[in-house]
Amino acid sequence: MNAKQKEIAENIIAEMKIKNGSISEHSVNRFRDGLDIHIILDSLIDDYKLLNRDGRTNFRLTKEGYEFPSFSDLERQEQQEIKHRQVEFDLAKSNIEANRLNKRNSNWNVAFSIINILIGVLNAILLI
Repeated sequence: MNAKQKEIAENIIAEMKIKNGSISEHSVNRFRDGLDIHIILDSLIDDYKLLNRDGRTNFRLTKEGYEFPSFSDLERQEQQEIKHRQVEFDLAKSNIEANRLNKRNSNWNVAFSIINILIGVLNAILLI
């Protein structure tokens, strides 16, 4: 939706919150402002899941519709989720690299442990 459609959608949702979460198609038509209101309603129903049809000519808010603050807040939340997923991805990559380095270095740890045991045995033999 474009900015004007989002503004109309926010106004419809605000009105619905005031009116117990429902509105008639007739009441929605006064928000038209020269736009096809059905495109906005279909988007709120199908894309954003903020409304449901209630009969043939009425609409009601979904749980998400009641909790909906604004499109700018929704977009901000989506950006935060994207950043969070990126941080998780970077952390996973870092963990994989650390595991690879640990595995490579663990072979050296075994080798040095064996050398230490051999030196310890030689020291024990020399002390006897």
